[in-house]
Amino acid sequence: IKRINLDSGAARPVLPGLLYRFPAPPESKTNPLSVSKEEFFILLENSGVEAERFFSRKFWGLSPLLCRELALASAEPDKACSELSEKDKESLWYALSSLCNLLRKGGLKPYALEDKTGRIFDFSCIPIRQYGRLYTQMEYKTFSEPLDRFFSERYESARILSLRALILKPVSAAAAKLEKKLFIQREELKSSERREEYRKKADILSAFAFKIQKGVSKITLPNLYGQQGE
Repeated sequence: IKRINLDSGAARPVLPGLLYRFPAPPESKTNPLSVSKEEFFILLENSGVEAERFFSRKFWGLSPLLCRELALASAEPDKACSELSEKDKESLWYALSSLCNLLRKGGLKPYALEDKTGRIFDFSCIPIRQYGRLYTQMEYKTFSEPLDRFFSERYESARILSLRALILKPVSAAAAKLEKKLFIQREELKSSERREEYRKKADILSAFAFKIQKGVSKITLPNLYGQQGE
């Protein structure tokens, strides 16, 4: 848990034993629990974005997962809210008000979406239908259960990635050194393919060294091996 002490000057210190206070809501967003139907429809009429972004931009306290789920109440979730039919607007209002009523009555339940390996992909307080059969939806007795599993699994994944990086770093460095050595050896092997030719030329130069004047870069000499050499 990240601790924010009193010396930091933060408006909401976070320390063991202190009373937890919710963060102040953004001024540009509305509390979904207090919005009226008339206010909701006015916001819809003035919105030029699709339903998912409408919920995320206009209301605080709604996760991206919930915003997508609420948007599915519309028959055309990808259409701008101001262009939706009255029926779709009513459906969006019903979806939001139903969620708020569940919250007021304490009827929210913990759910988690599990992938094919049994790991939790995401969690929610209402049933999620946006993924279809891609994930298995599980209901829990308490909200702590899926949260504990989700963050424990995420911590374990992060720990494994950290260990993997710790192991791969020296291995990668060693592999890079070996690649460099292998490149040098391949170059040496290429140059050694003409070693017999170079040996013969060296023998000729040694044998006729007395004929070679100082400073010359090119000379024609008899080939000791039966052919004229240069």
